[in-house]
Amino acid sequence: MAQEFTFTVNGVEHTTTENKPLLRYLRDDLHIHSAKDGCSEGACGTCTIHVDGAAVKACVLTTALASGRNIVTVEGLPEDVREAFVYAFGAVGAVQCGFCIPGMVMA
Repeated sequence: MAQEFTFTVNGVEHTTTENKPLLRYLRDDLHIHSAKDGCSEGACGTCTIHVDGAAVKACVLTTALASGRNIVTVEGLPEDVREAFVYAFGAVGAVQCGFCIPGMVMA
């Protein structure tokens, strides 16, 4: 019998039997695209998410290591928090291309 890995993502419990990078699970299986794949080796931070309240790079965490943990992506932040970041980044012109902004927000 395959081992199951269960964790909560943005308030919803998910289970998988695949042990793969959490970033791939978030993007490919859950279709959560705020965590971006910039380097796949934990160097750039574009895939930053919160795991049990701490900023973690999703490309180096596996679904097995995430088992039993609470994961939050930009999509899981309260609307007023997201709007505050939109305003703050826009107010100071810190938008550039926008690719890495979700990782900055979660960091």
